Amino acid sequence: MRKESLMSLFNVQVEPNVLHNSLEPQSIIDSFLNHPPEDFNVKIIESDGQEFYGFLADLDLFLTVDKPLKDFAERFLKWGPLKKLFTPNVLFVGTAVSEYSLFPKKTNINQFISDLLSVQKTLKKQFVIFKDLPFKSPLLNKADNDFSSQLTDSLKKNDFIIIEGQLIAYKTINFSSFEEYLNNFSKNRKFNFKKKRKAMQNYKTQILDTGDEFFTNNVVNILYDLYLNVHNKSDIQFEILSLGFFKNIFQNTFDGKVFVYSEQNKIIGFCLYYVVDKALMDKYHGYLYPDAHKHFLYFNHFFDNLEFCIKNNLNTCIMGGANAETKAYLGCEFTQSYHAVYIKNPLLRNVLKQFKGFFESDKIK
Repeated sequence: MRKESLMSLFNVQVEPNVLHNSLEPQSIIDSFLNHPPEDFNVKIIESDGQEFYGFLADLDLFLTVDKPLKDFAERFLKWGPLKKLFTPNVLFVGTAVSEYSLFPKKTNINQFISDLLSVQKTLKKQFVIFKDLPFKSPLLNKADNDFSSQLTDSLKKNDFIIIEGQLIAYKTINFSSFEEYLNNFSKNRKFNFKKKRKAMQNYKTQILDTGDEFFTNNVVNILYDLYLNVHNKSDIQFEILSLGFFKNIFQNTFDGKVFVYSEQNKIIGFCLYYVVDKALMDKYHGYLYPDAHKHFLYFNHFFDNLEFCIKNNLNTCIMGGANAETKAYLGCEFTQSYHAVYIKNPLLRNVLKQFKGFFESDKIK
């Protein structure tokens, strides 16, 4: 579906140049609106003449807790009534494909919060969650950070609870070659990275534009299976993006880039990314196991990102959330994201305030 018809369908007036916190191109947001994950329902929230992205989805309240507690809880959640209690259907503000929640530049914060809580009441939802709010993010400009600070203050005054979310990894490109990048590490780690880099000699790397004729239905099906391989290995599994979402991006949009890795004409991995302003944004990747492990493909796709940034005079490589420990090993920097949670029931709200630390996934050390 073309962008014009999408906007007509949802009556959305927001555009990328009037959105706070926007890092991705509009095409990936449109693909999410047109092809939401299974059991996700897009919900456009109207307030003061503006329209805001949101969605409805079930949330496992133990999604981000430590594994021992999660394993303990899952023993009891197999019972139907308890599972329903701890997997509520939640009204989210934001999208599942943008690093941060997106807001029109003309947002009237207090009016929006009031209207949002009215929507929550109408929909009879116990939870409202602002997904992925920035705070003094080095990836955003001052206006975006000032807006987010004002929004967070207003949310606190309206009994929203602020919870730390995932760390967002990025790497400042302050070096002019891969060798110079390696000089930031110890002798042992430098040797380790060079050893992994040599493994790339055994496979082929292509850099393709989205919309290229290479992305036939058969190829997209292969790439989607590789995406699912990575998703299924993840400790935190919130959404499963649909085949339709990726098919639309690979075949019908023209602003993305794709690293495609293959060995003997067999695709063993891919990385979808975007170049926005002076930054490379790494969005999604997929791997064929055990081939990807054999070639240290995760490490080499990161190294490919760095070399692409150097070659194209980009100043930042944004690696997103998840795998914070590995990304720190690679020399990434981090910025903390936050969620703002409102619970209609005041008793449950007070319980979350006391135990919110159990639900916080990542923290900057």
